[in-house]
Amino acid sequence: MEEFRPEVRFMEGFRTHFFRDCAAQGDQYPSGWRTKYRMYSHHGQNELIGCLILLVDDHKDTLDAIRLFLEFRRARVLATTAGQDGLDLVTRHRPKVIISDLSMPEMDGYELLQHVRQLAPEEGGDAPIIALTGCSGAEERRKALDAGFARFLTKPVDPNQLVSEICHVLESDCD
Repeated sequence: MEEFRPEVRFMEGFRTHFFRDCAAQGDQYPSGWRTKYRMYSHHGQNELIGCLILLVDDHKDTLDAIRLFLEFRRARVLATTAGQDGLDLVTRHRPKVIISDLSMPEMDGYELLQHVRQLAPEEGGDAPIIALTGCSGAEERRKALDAGFARFLTKPVDPNQLVSEICHVLESDCD
């Protein structure tokens, strides 16, 4: 069977179009799959080499587009469409940063934030969490930042801004 390679194109207005063979999806990384990561700028673009990032968003299209972009920037990415699954991945893999949608069924981004903060640091409880939402109002932004999110981004997200925000929250770990 020929291997399918996903293609991502970021077009005008940062609307994302992608083609993906869903059968080629692989969400699991082996336990203990952690290495030192580094970030650097190459031709004006930050790269997240080896940085383990968890994405949680109930919209699969958004999840896949952001995942592919971050992988293009050489990050290691775990992705899930459910808050509870995201919490399980935090405890198993301890990502360096979490990007979570705010409005999800069952466990929203605020609940995920609360559960993560209840974990010990060695379980991933100190990972910075970036809020990602379709709501762009000042009140929603204030609510998210007051709740403890490290950053607040709106959809559709500018991929380069996302990488820049990841670098900012991990500033102390950047080379």
